[in-house]
Amino acid sequence: MFREEMGDKPYLQIEVDEQYSAVGIITRIEAFLNSISHRPPAQMPKDFNILDVKMKPANIKFKPDKDKTLVLPDLGYHTWYLENYFEQCGYKKRKTLPDYSREVLMKGRAETNSKEYLSFPVMLGQILTLLEETPKEEQKDLQFLIPFNEGADADGQYARAVRTVLDRKGYEHVDIIAPILETLPVTADDPELLMKALVCGDILYSADPHMRDQCYRSLLPDGSLHEWKDLRRWAKEIGEESTSAKSLGLVGTSASLTSLNEGILEQLEYEGILCRRAPLSEMMLFLWKEASGNKNATEFFQKWEKQLLAIHKRLGDRSSFSQDLSGLQKRADEYLSDYSGANGRYRYAKALELGENCSGILMMAPRYENTAMVLNMRGIHDHCQAPVYDLSLDGDFDEAGWEKLRSFLYYCEV
Repeated sequence: MFREEMGDKPYLQIEVDEQYSAVGIITRIEAFLNSISHRPPAQMPKDFNILDVKMKPANIKFKPDKDKTLVLPDLGYHTWYLENYFEQCGYKKRKTLPDYSREVLMKGRAETNSKEYLSFPVMLGQILTLLEETPKEEQKDLQFLIPFNEGADADGQYARAVRTVLDRKGYEHVDIIAPILETLPVTADDPELLMKALVCGDILYSADPHMRDQCYRSLLPDGSLHEWKDLRRWAKEIGEESTSAKSLGLVGTSASLTSLNEGILEQLEYEGILCRRAPLSEMMLFLWKEASGNKNATEFFQKWEKQLLAIHKRLGDRSSFSQDLSGLQKRADEYLSDYSGANGRYRYAKALELGENCSGILMMAPRYENTAMVLNMRGIHDHCQAPVYDLSLDGDFDEAGWEKLRSFLYYCEV
């Protein structure tokens, strides 16, 4: 986006990490200053006013068009139920983004010139791949759903950044739909049905991985989401399955826990480890309760909190739901008050809660994520009862990564 603003004007971009060299930075600055010293100076207009900033329309919409094809982000098993949610809300034409692959990642990274969170180049690559596979006359019918939040982390800028790339590549006719996550209880079509869809995905992730396809079909025999009583019954059936004594608590961004973990979690589950993911429905309810604009949805929150507690009880040892959502908020207030970004408050409190019952905790997030760094700086490793391992994802998890992870699992006796 900064490159878009600068146009053909020269600028210097420096990225600094824990291994930076002061001499190297100074050398780059001196080289940049030397390069621009040869450019002819531009005269500043007499009427120049630095406060007179022209606003540019971003061409981003907040509500999808029911007559167009809605393209959903990849959130693993949650995507199945979100598709069903949108179908019941009247969106008859739907697609999902292509699966994550190395080719998709490289296509997205080719459009960036800095180190971005893994989720951004993957999403951008998926969108570009789908557009390239779609005939031009059909592209106008596509609208990409890219929700964003009001927090301080970079994922709140994804929709705007994708819009910039699409415009630069000649896809101005393609719509970007970017609803605000915090306000969904008062802006979404049928928020009750949306919550059911999220809960369904969480219940499915609680099931034995070998039974998930069968469980999915048993919940939606007629292709529609049912009543809460049906979800409670389904949770009870899954809770009656035997569980492994070896369990890991998984906390992180929604994409890291579902579609962008590079197959790590699937492999651990295949080896018999019970992966207890932080529920997406609970994560969103925590976010919604803390948002100041949702006062009219208080009754919804009370109802949903009761339903999540009922499902938690029926899932038994397979549950990763909290018994007390208010208790999570109190923990967040104690260790990470006044923070807004990538639902960091929930992630901190949830890691502490899961640490009371799990052998170890995996904190999963894109490499370089600001929120993950904040959680570490605020002492999450010291305050959690279970050992904590930071699993930073950047599309390059290899044998060395597995060796480190397996050393942690051995230490945790998992």
